[in-house]
Amino acid sequence: MKLRLSLTGMVVLALLLAVGGPVAAQQTFVQSDLEGDWSIYVYGAYDAYTESFYGDMNLSAAGGLLTGFGYWRSVDSWMLHGQLLLDASGGVSGILQCEHSKWQLIYARMSQRKNEISGMAEGKRSYVMIRLVKYNADPAALPGDDEAIDDSTDDAAQGDDETAPEETEEDEPEDDGSNGGFDGAAESPGRRN
Repeated sequence: MKLRLSLTGMVVLALLLAVGGPVAAQQTFVQSDLEGDWSIYVYGAYDAYTESFYGDMNLSAAGGLLTGFGYWRSVDSWMLHGQLLLDASGGVSGILQCEHSKWQLIYARMSQRKNEISGMAEGKRSYVMIRLVKYNADPAALPGDDEAIDDSTDDAAQGDDETAPEETEEDEPEDDGSNGGFDGAAESPGRRN
């Protein structure tokens, strides 16, 4: 009876997985996605030992550490060594080392926007959570996005075109000082005059 139930359960699970619908487009990752400036955060809190680090580092297109500096338990610490590897599915492995500690990534993933890596690492004495955040870079477009992320502004959308009326000092009422400088434009919520 148990065998029949377990086989039925596996068949139902296989059917559910098979008819689950089309697989969404997946982001592809390449080693050069690691290139750039990253902020690094290492978190670990344990009984008698706390391992923490935060700082900035620069990685090459090959995932190697170029420069880096931060604070290990509030003490200045240079990054000494680092080599990260990125697989096509976004998995990250490798080692990062500062003057005071070394972290071997156990499980880490790059975000779909390619601007963050989060995971677990083995630290000096215990496991830690590690997070890398890329700065000074635009996030990558996701598969299926109609258009790439664009931080540029459109003059017409901002009202900077020539047809937009210009504001003048005449449009604003004068402050005669009788209200203590309060012009009423920024009333506090819930207060009525």
